[in-house]
Amino acid sequence: MTPSNDPLGLPPETDAEGDEGESGLPAPVCVITFNGQDPSGAGGLAADVATISAMGGHACPVVSCIWVRDTTEVLGHLVLDPEMVVAQARMLLRDMDISGFKAGFLGSPEVVRGVSELIAEYPDIPLVVYLPEVLGWEEDTTNGYISAVREHLIPRAALLSGSHEVLTQFLAEPGQAAPASGQLPTPSELALQAHRMGASRLLVTGLASGAHAAGGGSFIDNVLLSVNADGQVEHGVREQFERIDMNFIGTGDTLGAAVATLLASGTDPNEAVSESLQFLDQSLETGYRLGMGSAIPDRFFWAVPPDDEGEPGEMPLEAEGEPSEGDVSDADLALRRQKAKRLH
Repeated sequence: MTPSNDPLGLPPETDAEGDEGESGLPAPVCVITFNGQDPSGAGGLAADVATISAMGGHACPVVSCIWVRDTTEVLGHLVLDPEMVVAQARMLLRDMDISGFKAGFLGSPEVVRGVSELIAEYPDIPLVVYLPEVLGWEEDTTNGYISAVREHLIPRAALLSGSHEVLTQFLAEPGQAAPASGQLPTPSELALQAHRMGASRLLVTGLASGAHAAGGGSFIDNVLLSVNADGQVEHGVREQFERIDMNFIGTGDTLGAAVATLLASGTDPNEAVSESLQFLDQSLETGYRLGMGSAIPDRFFWAVPPDDEGEPGEMPLEAEGEPSEGDVSDADLALRRQKAKRLH
């Protein structure tokens, strides 16, 4: 694309090169995330930016839509023009050394198609796709969005992530009847369907386990699956965590952004998923409620100084106020933050 035929007047493409920071250390990996702007700071781009930064990367947020929401409810969203969404990312790709893509809620089928076409130009950059629950649309609009994601975005995914229920909604064959309660397809069946669509790996989250699993369970299982050359499902990472009796916003975006950052650094997919799940679990354990609705994961739990009885980074949901950085030495705080920087 050149300035003469580019409706948005983008500059000509140049070769992006990474650089070292003033400290002499390698610059952090850059991850472009396509997502909606959440004014509550709980999910969407806010979650992505916080997570990528906490994982030691540099977030390049591309706005796909603007939500009108708080921690209690979503009133609606405004979708950006597809050309504007793509232009945001193309500017970054021409300027920076981008190492990873992450896609969340893109707002409309047109934006899905535009983002997919752009990503197809960069097949060597891994894409993590997180599928959030689609709410507030009429059935025809919802089906149109799901069809666009199935056709254009899932085939580009190095890793596809979502809850068991939402993955079932997106991966089910068109016209297939919704499963009865408790009759969801198995993760292996979903992995085979995702493989047929072109996704390399599938991360299924929110699988109830433990006592009375059908009724919710006391633990949550998360499993990474892939399909080998013989068409057999292979199970990778399987992590189990105790269920936290709280509703959160931004958990799926947090997990997807963490995985995208680690994959961008060249981390093995199994290790990237395992570390990201551990990161999410700790973020939820130290999460907080700022409004009248759902709680928010604490993506910077590692920067919280220790209290008299707990471990570093432990901060219960009912805790009030924020710890003072003056409670620890500058050197100690800097060391903790450096330990959290997985990529340097």
